[in-house]
Amino acid sequence: MARRAAAPPDLSSARSPGRRAAAADPADHEETEVHSMAKRVRDVDVHVCFTADEKAKVKQRMADAGIRNMSEFLLKMALNGYVLTLDLSEVREMVRLLSNATNNINQVAKRANETRSVSSADINALKAYVAGVWEQANGILAKLSKL
Repeated sequence: MARRAAAPPDLSSARSPGRRAAAADPADHEETEVHSMAKRVRDVDVHVCFTADEKAKVKQRMADAGIRNMSEFLLKMALNGYVLTLDLSEVREMVRLLSNATNNINQVAKRANETRSVSSADINALKAYVAGVWEQANGILAKLSKL
């Protein structure tokens, strides 16, 4: 009796996530498209027309807000009525100062472990530095509360 070779395994279901298998029948392809549209979070399309001047103004406001995607910008404006842009340079500076403070604290702790003593000048310098960081943090919070 002759043996037949086993059929190769069906790999059509073993595809990477997010990819559709090519449909042999155009009707199957349409069904796949409709099915994938149902999974979308935003499945309603809205069309907006602008004059050239209006579009230029929208593009300028997008640039001012730091948003490059027009759909994202229009959605934020429609839902929130405004786009808030923050200058975070002061926050970055405060993070830098906090990093410096932690380095100073680590240096004092290392010296304290090595010598078993800490000078009052080191402690006073750290207190003054941390007070400056707190002052800057309070200034940033005051500005944020005005928004």
